[in-house]
Amino acid sequence: MIQDDKLQAFKDQRYAGWDQPFGRAVLPGDFSLDSLAQHALDNELNPQAVSGRQEMLEGVVNRFIYP
Repeated sequence: MIQDDKLQAFKDQRYAGWDQPFGRAVLPGDFSLDSLAQHALDNELNPQAVSGRQEMLEGVVNRFIYP
């Protein structure tokens, strides 16, 4: 499973925002919760929930564990 890394594309897609300039600035902890909230208000951000596809990914892992 590690050699094939079937999960890498899913991980890359799920965490793509952290590789953008704002995400890279947030990761080191340079922002307070208040400043992040203000950023969301100033930019009228309205994030929508996105499925993590946990059950599907568990199936991928299970196929390696229980062939």
